[in-house]
Amino acid sequence: MLSLRKTALTTAILLAWGGYAIAADAVVEEAVIVETAYDWSGVYLGLQGGYGWADADFSIDNGAEFTVDADGPFVGGYAGYNFQWDRFVAGIEGDINASWIDEDDGVGDIDIDWFASIRGRVGYAWDRTLFFGTAGWAFAHADASAVVVAGIDNDLDFDGWTAGLGIEHAFTDNWLARAEYRHYDFGSEDILRGEVDLDMDTVSVGIAYKF
Repeated sequence: MLSLRKTALTTAILLAWGGYAIAADAVVEEAVIVETAYDWSGVYLGLQGGYGWADADFSIDNGAEFTVDADGPFVGGYAGYNFQWDRFVAGIEGDINASWIDEDDGVGDIDIDWFASIRGRVGYAWDRTLFFGTAGWAFAHADASAVVVAGIDNDLDFDGWTAGLGIEHAFTDNWLARAEYRHYDFGSEDILRGEVDLDMDTVSVGIAYKF
């Protein structure tokens, strides 16, 4: 009888210890998951730089049509706010950039001084890495002229839309880095004796601080 009691007591102790160990492991695993899940919510401010390629399509009243292909670098800043639900992230962002995207091909010239946008963003977060899409309103200032209208420099304000894709990574809880591609359609603006239609593509990298 004593032997049976010892066996039962030993079994109970082993079962209790096993249950405690399993529960402890579950708590540790849950704690690790909570600690490593990055929170993308909040305000951020950043700096960016990149390169752009623009097509300025000229249509002159006398029937002449030609395209000026411009390219060059740009630098600027951006700011935004993110909301997060589980792995899904959404937010709003604005940016403004000084530009050296220009070209004078002897027939016409285009010089984009600056461009900016206000956009929505949606994305999917894989812990500290965010894959996102963005789209919204875009506007730019440019100087344009054509040889067929000699001596006239047109000061133009464009507005249209932009859309793109990007990837962002949180290297620390506060510092974020990104790479992004965007397409711009600025529509057309009238010049003396004609009009200019402006499109642009850009690639950029940026670094931001999240508060």
